[in-house]
Amino acid sequence: MQLLLDENMSPRIVPDLVAAGIPAQHVQGLGLKGASDPTVFASARELGYDAVVTKDRYRQPEERLASLRAMRADLRIVRLTFSPEGPVRDIDANQLALILARRGEIERVIEPDSGVRLLVLNANTGGVTNEQSLDQVVEELRRREQPGEGRTASR
Repeated sequence: MQLLLDENMSPRIVPDLVAAGIPAQHVQGLGLKGASDPTVFASARELGYDAVVTKDRYRQPEERLASLRAMRADLRIVRLTFSPEGPVRDIDANQLALILARRGEIERVIEPDSGVRLLVLNANTGGVTNEQSLDQVVEELRRREQPGEGRTASR
């Protein structure tokens, strides 16, 4: 399991992940600070990372398309969610604790025969709050790329 931490994750947790036996790197360590999401996804795939760990929801159309295309191409996305009003604050220790506590689920999603492409971990509940399958990714991508639907067409 090799994880690439997105820019919105703390680079300070990388040594603790590595010490726990999880190969990990932060985009900053790869010279990708400020890189676009499509660039991060492409780099992750080229460098053999299994998943991008992020707090990003990819709500903008181009970001969403890039995330869907990356997941269709076999990259997994692990999203950590922290609520500003919740009891668990978004600090380094809590990012690390959530990843370590849900290591088994992350490993399950990364397995080659897993159909899951998106795993959402909620810091407040400490559990998995959503999964998106490859079939769901393909269907959403089809809808978004379909011309005449007010969606962004594929380039």
